[in-house]
Amino acid sequence: MSPEKLAKFQRTYPDARMESDGGCDFIYVPVLKIQVGAAEQQLAVLLCPQAHTGYETRLFLEKQVPGKGANWRSYPVLGKTWWACSIRGISADQPYTSMLLAFLDHFK
Repeated sequence: MSPEKLAKFQRTYPDARMESDGGCDFIYVPVLKIQVGAAEQQLAVLLCPQAHTGYETRLFLEKQVPGKGANWRSYPVLGKTWWACSIRGISADQPYTSMLLAFLDHFK
């Protein structure tokens, strides 16, 4: 994980912190406002800016977003159950903020 990229991410998400589990680094955001259709939800998320379970990058959420995303699966990470849906094509070669926003576009 790039310390410089993480520091830039924390300018926008000051509560974000790096966590590690099973050899993977994650960025934990305890409260993230997500636009889901016309409504806004607040969720904890884990951004994985590296390859994980066959994807170049992953976004894990504390719960599924009903009506959004496909092929939801649960994953044990950091001693908790997290959810991820199938979202491909989010490159690891971009700032972490851009990566997160690209994932969030799929829930609008």
